[in-house]
Amino acid sequence: LVKIFEIEHNKDSEKLIDSIIYRTNQQNAIYWHNLRANQESQYILGKHFLRRDVYYERRQNEAKLNKSKIKASKLLTVGIQEMAQILKICQDGPDGVVFAMQKKKQLFADEVLFEDVFDIEPDVAFFQMMLFKLVDTICADLKKGSDMKFVKRTIFALIYFVLKDSSVLSLADFDDYVIQINANRHIFNYKIARPKFTNLRSICSDLFKICIKEQKAVLRKRKKKKVEIKTALSPRIFISEVGINETVFGKVGTKQKKKILSALD
Repeated sequence: LVKIFEIEHNKDSEKLIDSIIYRTNQQNAIYWHNLRANQESQYILGKHFLRRDVYYERRQNEAKLNKSKIKASKLLTVGIQEMAQILKICQDGPDGVVFAMQKKKQLFADEVLFEDVFDIEPDVAFFQMMLFKLVDTICADLKKGSDMKFVKRTIFALIYFVLKDSSVLSLADFDDYVIQINANRHIFNYKIARPKFTNLRSICSDLFKICIKEQKAVLRKRKKKKVEIKTALSPRIFISEVGINETVFGKVGTKQKKKILSALD
């Protein structure tokens, strides 16, 4: 026997439906990040991104199924996991860098946290994503080896928070950046406008050096004090400990911040 209940259609009933779907899917072998694919925030981002030639992969392997369409339309691709990490970093800075890497599952398992992270205007989310893609591409081009994969999110966070620093850039000017990138994502296309980003490439290289220098300083201090040095042995420390990220944030002065702004003009 099946008992059917008819309820009034409103925002509360939509939340109930989403909750039932989420709980039902938990009974099956479904990846944790796929459980949030049907949330309203994901549809909103998907539509907003697609209008700007970016395919937002809400479910794992969705992009593979649409590979020919994505290739033919020359769409950039970003997945829900990467997007959640970007948003968390932009939300919390040094804390966000570590949380995004160490507690990625929690970003989706905790409903309140998930809704908080994705409670953002789609145009701002798009800007954050495109800035991350730019920094990620530049960091890869620097050819610093495996060390860079642990440091690039800290570098991205440093650059983003310069743009959010009201003492350096007004809110109106930040909004102008958001509008420009939403109107034309290719402004942040490193492959197309590589000469334009020569200075930003140099800045990313300098920030990488600052990070590595600080990592080695932490390692020396811990060896001297004969305390736990495991995470300090490599740049992995930047995705493991908030403290070192906060230290590096503090070492980026006004002069460096102005250089970052100038490099993005």
